[in-house]
Amino acid sequence: MKNTFYLIILLLSLTTAQAQITINFIGHNEAGTVNLTTVIVENTSNGESVTLTTNFAVDLVETVNILNIDNKNQFTTDPNPFNTEISLNICSKIREKANISVFNITGKQVILKTINLKEGNNTIKFHPAYKGIFIINISSKNLSYSKKVVCNKANSKVFKLEEETNNTAVFSSPKTGKNTLNQQLRFQIGDILKYTGFYSNHISVITDSPTTSHTSDFEFHACMDYENNVYPIVKIGNQWWMAENLKSKQYYNGSNISGDYAYNDNSTNEEIYGRLYTWDAVMNGAEGNNDNPSNVQGACPNGWHVPSEQEWDELRDNLGGKEAMHGKMKETGIIHWNAPNSDATNESGMTALPGGSRWDDGSFDYLGEQAFFWNATDDLSGGDIEHASGYTFFHETSDYYMYTWNLKTMAQSLRCVMN
Repeated sequence: MKNTFYLIILLLSLTTAQAQITINFIGHNEAGTVNLTTVIVENTSNGESVTLTTNFAVDLVETVNILNIDNKNQFTTDPNPFNTEISLNICSKIREKANISVFNITGKQVILKTINLKEGNNTIKFHPAYKGIFIINISSKNLSYSKKVVCNKANSKVFKLEEETNNTAVFSSPKTGKNTLNQQLRFQIGDILKYTGFYSNHISVITDSPTTSHTSDFEFHACMDYENNVYPIVKIGNQWWMAENLKSKQYYNGSNISGDYAYNDNSTNEEIYGRLYTWDAVMNGAEGNNDNPSNVQGACPNGWHVPSEQEWDELRDNLGGKEAMHGKMKETGIIHWNAPNSDATNESGMTALPGGSRWDDGSFDYLGEQAFFWNATDDLSGGDIEHASGYTFFHETSDYYMYTWNLKTMAQSLRCVMN
């Protein structure tokens, strides 16, 4: 009888998620405190995430509901990437209400729908109004899942979520309600979390491996190009870096960039990986140097500049050297990186993506395999005016990063540093 009692207590403890750590979020800029609009919390160690839009706090839980243990694939998407529509497959052991919310790459909620989950398999069709990257969040009393999906082609005039039972509801604008409970995210001590905060036309990134409850404070600085593309930023040491590849076709003054390309001339590749630039396009007439800072605005937005080799070396040292830097720089998983990418932790928050290269004969190469970033430094060897330097990262863990010396006529990715 005594053993039965302890077994019941054990089962009850397994079926209830126990919040171990709570992270609260606030934000500020040069003028003071700001009101956050969205916070995305990603566990880069297990690939799960939650999106916060009203109550900016998340509970990190060490155990999960036994429902989630029994059904390992409770939320899947098919196919991904996709054209025009994607199936959201949700498996539930009980009947309950669930919210499906979809956010675009800027963190804006584009659609929210409440559905009645039936016991067993549930399928919802998502039709985007435009192509791009979206984060789909499923939440209920017993479920909390997020997935990143990529739409290559859209033909719907509005965002739609359609239940396969033909009980279709269409929402052309998001609807929100007040959260009364913190969202939960599965977490083990040692996991690396990435927080992305949104405020007006500003995006800031923080990385964390928490052991206790605390408040994370986003610091916001403007990073927007002439075309109004807003870039996330992350602080590493004393440097602020763009946490996304540049994708502008115009310089800060509105003049067109000559020598910039989307990989395979594909706009979806441009949206994900940014554009590829020749060294001359990056520099915009400025002379190369290895100063820290380089003071070369080049193709960078106002308030930002092209990093020199010295500035890249400072980043390397802040991340613990050559071997440590490689994994800490790269986005985790194999959605954008080719396998194995097994050393990637994205501990830096830089989310380096393998945008590949364009050769001077017009051919493209290395998408998914190589992330090459230009810097402002050339002619270090004395008299070599055809090459410039940069940093390259690979999907293979044995290569680590490689300091490279490439032809200026090749087109590669660019990350900028704040002045």
